Amino acid sequence: MTGYTGVVIAVMRDGRFAFVQLDGPEHDLPMGMRRWMLHWEDLTELPR
Repeated sequence: MTGYTGVVIAVMRDGRFAFVQLDGPEHDLPMGMRRWMLHWEDLTELPR
């Protein structure tokens, strides 16, 4: 998932996982899927 940006839309399983909605057109997303459940520790925030 490196190189994609998105928004956390839900925190699940006692805060261990984040349900993330990726930005961009669906045909450019991994397997055409917009929403993914990711381990919270795998997320990074880019400086603005």
